[in-house]
Parts: sequence; structure tokens; C-alpha cells
Amino acid sequence: MPHLRKRYLSEILPNSTKFSSIVGVLGHRQVGKTTLTETTAKRYITLDLKENREFAQKKPGQFILTGSVRFSSKKAIRESLTGRIIYHELIPFTVS
Repeated sequence: MPHLRKRYLSEILPNSTKFSSIVGVLGHRQVGKTTLTETTAKRYITLDLKENREFAQKKPGQFILTGSVRFSSKKAIRESLTGRIIYHELIPFTVS
């Protein structure tokens, strides 16, 4: 991608997967969460497809989850994954 820029999480993310089987990348819409994950992970699979969700339920592994909602901020989410996930926030680019 011609507009791809190095992000501060590009070095932190692989190290986090050594310590936790679930790593979360959170941030606002369109900040590059998916792009960062695709370029960092050895294998990228979206859970938008039903067959991929079913595969993930059957096979234990290591996951990098991306999203724009903090689990702890929503009352309807009963499982916060506290102690089982490492969260990182990807912030938008700034002029600096």
C-alpha cells in the first residue's frame, strides 16, 4: 500500500502475542486497526464470515481482535476478558 505508514504498535503488537493468547487493538473508526493487524499477523482471518467464526470456536489459538468499542464501557457485555486479554489503543495520526 503506497500510503502505509509505520505505527507505534507495529513493534508492540508481536511482543504482546508472546504473553497473551488474546490481544485487542482498539481505536476509532478508520485509524488503521485492520491494516495494522493484516501487516503484523502471520495469518489474517475476518470473523465477519460465518465459516471463519465456526472455525475459531472449534480450534484454540491465538487471536488479535480489533474493534472500536471498549468491552468494559458497555453494560450489555457480560465478559470483559479481564486478565485474559492485552489491550492496545491505536490513535489517529497527528501532525507531529
